[in-house]
Amino acid sequence: MTDSVHTDFQVVSQAFGSWNVRFRIEAAELLNQEALLMHLRRIKNGLAQQFAVDESHLIFNGILRKDRSEEFVDVIVRITRQAAKKGNPKIHFRDAVAPEGTRYANMTALLDLFYLDQFEKPIMLDRVLSTLNNSKVSSDLIDWDIVHRKLKEVIEAKIPIKDIIFALGIFPSVGEDARVEFYFPAVVEPGNADTYYSSRRVSKGDILCRIQPAIAGSQFGKNVFGEELPARKGIDIKLIPQSGCVLSLDGYEAIADLEGVVVISRKMRTVKTLQGVKEIPHTINVKVNPVQKIDGNCVVDIASSGAVEVIGNLCMGSKILTDSEVYITGNVEANTTINASDDVTVTGQIDDSNIHSERNVIAQRDVSNSKLVARDQLIIKGTAKHSHLQGKTVTADTVIGGKVLAQKQATFARIGADETQILSTICVGMNDYFAERIRENEAFIAKACANLAQIETVFGSEIMKKVNDGNIQVVLMNLLSKFRLGQDRKSREQAAIYRKLLESIVPTRLLMKQKENENKKLRSRLQEQTPTEEGMVVITERMSAGTVVDINGIRAEMPEIDRQARIQSDGKENLIVDYKPGKDADDETERR
Repeated sequence: MTDSVHTDFQVVSQAFGSWNVRFRIEAAELLNQEALLMHLRRIKNGLAQQFAVDESHLIFNGILRKDRSEEFVDVIVRITRQAAKKGNPKIHFRDAVAPEGTRYANMTALLDLFYLDQFEKPIMLDRVLSTLNNSKVSSDLIDWDIVHRKLKEVIEAKIPIKDIIFALGIFPSVGEDARVEFYFPAVVEPGNADTYYSSRRVSKGDILCRIQPAIAGSQFGKNVFGEELPARKGIDIKLIPQSGCVLSLDGYEAIADLEGVVVISRKMRTVKTLQGVKEIPHTINVKVNPVQKIDGNCVVDIASSGAVEVIGNLCMGSKILTDSEVYITGNVEANTTINASDDVTVTGQIDDSNIHSERNVIAQRDVSNSKLVARDQLIIKGTAKHSHLQGKTVTADTVIGGKVLAQKQATFARIGADETQILSTICVGMNDYFAERIRENEAFIAKACANLAQIETVFGSEIMKKVNDGNIQVVLMNLLSKFRLGQDRKSREQAAIYRKLLESIVPTRLLMKQKENENKKLRSRLQEQTPTEEGMVVITERMSAGTVVDINGIRAEMPEIDRQARIQSDGKENLIVDYKPGKDADDETERR
C-alpha cells in the first residue's frame, strides 16, 4: 500500500468521544496488515481535521462489522478519543550503583511533564521552573538544556513525557584496595612446582609477608541535592597470625616465630560490581609449621601436628596422618596411606598408594595404581598410569588408563591407552566432583571415629577430653605413673605406643572437623540449584581415540586429537572440541 492510496470514509455514529466509521476496501486488503493500518491512519487524520482533535489521542478500538461483496468489503470500525493525561510537573528520584558495587541514594532526578495541568491549563515554563526550585535539586547539577528541549516537545506534540533525567549525582572516588606482598611462593603453579616446598622453608625472625593497607579516594561525590558523599576507602585485608607466626608492631607484617615451613590460607568474600561478581581476600591466615624430619627407607606410622619431612623413600605399608604438610624426598612405595591438611609433595615415584590432601598434591615423577586426592590442585610432572586422580584442577604430563575427576579444569599433554588398550575417563564438573568429595570425607570420618573410639577404650573418656596439642607430655607422664610403667624394655615399648596414640588424637580431630565443615558447604552448594560451573579439558599434544570425556554430565567418546585442543560443554547436549591449528591445519570446532 502506498501513500497515493485514497481512503474515503463515512461517520456512521458519534457519541462521547467515540466514532463509528464505515469505509470500503478491496477484499485482499482485509488480510494485509500493512494496508489496513494505512487506511486507519488516514481515517484518524481525517477525523482529527474534521472534529478539531489531536490525532495522537485517537486510537483504533476494533472492527464492529464486515459486509463482503465479490470484490470489496465494507468495514465499520470504532475510533476512540483517548483522554489526555493531565497533571502538574512531577519529580522523583532513583538510587544508583557505583562501578565498584556501592549503592547510593538520590543519584538520579527524573521529571514527568504533562501538556495540561489538573485545571486543564497548558503547561508553562514558569510552572516547570517553580517545580524544579521547590525540589531542592542542586541547580549546578541540572541539565537545563534537556528541560527546555523536552518542554518544547510536550507543548508541540501535546503529549506527556515521563522519566526525563534532568540531573545526575557524582560518585565519590574509590581508593586502592589493600595488597599483600609475599616473600615466598604463596600459590603452587604447575610449571614451577619443583621448588615450592624448599622455597617456603623459613627461620625464626624471617618476614613472611606484608600488607599494603587500603588507601582512601581523593574526591568527594554528591547526590542530586548537592549533599557530599565521602570518598571511599579501598577494601582492606586482615592479616591473621596463627601458630609459629607473630605480627609486627604496626600489624602489617607477619614474622616467623620458629623454624619451619610457612603456609597461608585465604578466606574469600564475594563482592557485587557492575561488571558482575568477583571474589577478593577477606582474611589471610599465616602459620609456620615446625618440621619433623624422619629417616626414610623404613616403615613409618606417624600422627603429627607438624610438617613431616621424609628423607629417602617412604617404605611399603607406611602411614602418615598430619594436620600440616608432608614432603618426601624419595619414592612412595606400595600400600602407603597419607592424610594431610596441607600440601603433600613427593619428589620420587608413587606406586599403589593413597594420598589425600586438604590443599595440594604435587608428584614430581610417575604415579601408578594409586589414588591421589587434592582439595585444590593436583599436579603430576610425570605419567599417571591406572590411577584415580581428583582435584579442583588436575594437571599431568601423561594419563594412561585411569580416571580423572576435576571440578573446574583438567590439563594434560597426552592421554593414551595402555598395552591392553584400557582407555582413560576424564570427568570435569561441579556436581560429580562435590559428590565424590562428600563420599571421601564420610569414609575418612567413619574410620577416624572408629580409631578414636578404640583409643578411648585404652585411656578412658576423661583422658580423651583433656588431650590437646600442648599437654601430650604431661598426660603421658600421668599415664605412665598410673599404669606403674618402669624403665625396662617392655615398659619403654608400651610408653612409645601410648605416646603414639596420644599424638594421633589432635590431628585426627582436626582433620575430622575440616572434612565435616567441608561436607556442610558442599551439600549446601549442591542444593543451591545454581547453574553448573563451566568445566574444561585441555590437551596440549595428543589424545588417543576412544577416550571418554564427561563435562557437567554430558558424556562422549572422543576422536583422536593430535594437536592442542580444548573440550567444553555447549550447555545443552553436546561437547565442543576447539582445535588449535597445526602446521597444515586450520582452526576448527567439532561437536560430539
